[in-house]
Amino acid sequence: MRTSKDAARDDHDDIQLCLNVAGKATFIQGDRETTAIAGDLVLVDTRRAFTADYRAATVASVITVPRAQIETRLGRHAPIAGHKFDCSNPVVKIVAALAAALPSAMNRVEERLAIRLSEQILDLIVIAYTATTEMQPVAVSSPRLATRLRLKFGIDHLLSNPELNPAMASASAGISIRYANELLAEDGTSLEEHIVMSRLERCRQSLEDHAQMHRSISDIAFSWGFTSIPHFSRRFKSRYGAGPRDYRARFMLSDSGL
Repeated sequence: MRTSKDAARDDHDDIQLCLNVAGKATFIQGDRETTAIAGDLVLVDTRRAFTADYRAATVASVITVPRAQIETRLGRHAPIAGHKFDCSNPVVKIVAALAAALPSAMNRVEERLAIRLSEQILDLIVIAYTATTEMQPVAVSSPRLATRLRLKFGIDHLLSNPELNPAMASASAGISIRYANELLAEDGTSLEEHIVMSRLERCRQSLEDHAQMHRSISDIAFSWGFTSIPHFSRRFKSRYGAGPRDYRARFMLSDSGL
């Protein structure tokens, strides 16, 4: 079966993670032609025209991800179209297993847990992508991209440490503060600002999590590395338009449908 999509006629703007469960398929996007056998994972950018050639008896599982969710994690210029993951990588194997199980499993998961699970799966996809591009560069810019991603993942790993600062963050990626700021400037931010924004986003997610309603706002803020509640509250309100307490109350009210 041969299918194609013309980006000029398509009003969707998603990224598709295609798992070849059985059989053989060929994906053509841009200057990449990728052959996938059973167990292979390929990323397809629906904004760009592509062709997928599925041979007889081919079985595939497709996870559709909103572009914004990927770009938030990878930036706008990551070379993802037609990217094939290295299936020998252990993280890729985890993602492949999830992709195979998701279609049936997600239908049985309650909505609020499905949202949290989706976020974790997205993070795993990005980790797998990073690991693969580090081992197999997919474009001239990929070494710089891989360094930027390594920097971001290093920061994410250290967010709960209240002593995290630009020097510690850049050291986690094995680069200088100056180069770290240069890399993050491509995303329109700086090292120090990225740390704060990442902490705020983690706090926002915690405040929206029904399973964490028992936690105080100060507990959440401190757990993500903030050391001053007034400073946290000011930055949170500036970022999300309401203080953390009001934000949580409004979210719970809207989530209840009242």
